[in-house]
Amino acid sequence: MTKTQNPDAAAVAEAEASLREEHRQMADLLNRICGETGLPALRTLLDELHTTLKEHYAHEEYPGGLYDSMGALSREFRDIVRQLVDEHYRMLSAVSGLSRRARDSGEQEPKDLIQEAHQIVASLRLHESREHELAAAALRRAENR
Repeated sequence: MTKTQNPDAAAVAEAEASLREEHRQMADLLNRICGETGLPALRTLLDELHTTLKEHYAHEEYPGGLYDSMGALSREFRDIVRQLVDEHYRMLSAVSGLSRRARDSGEQEPKDLIQEAHQIVASLRLHESREHELAAAALRRAENR
């Protein structure tokens, strides 16, 4: 069996491609958030981000999801997977809290909400980068089996 015929490598490659596509879609939303300066539109985008993150994280975390498909639950990857899942909960909480604060702020346009949204975007981009590193490592491991 050649490396390209390795079923583990094929499953990991498919999961990695799916991860890239979901992250590409997420990047579009994150770019829109960074470009927004008005509070009403930011409220809508934060709600969209929260919904999108919940769906995205479900694809990654649950059995048969991206982490599972990448073999990331093996001993070699267990610690980083735990960290990434923990980050999922913290980021969802941060987005939810910011969204709530944006709704409660009335018509005022506090700059701190926009700055915090940009900080969350930066954290999400760093998180996605770490996921791509995990996927690349899982793919290398599967191809070398």
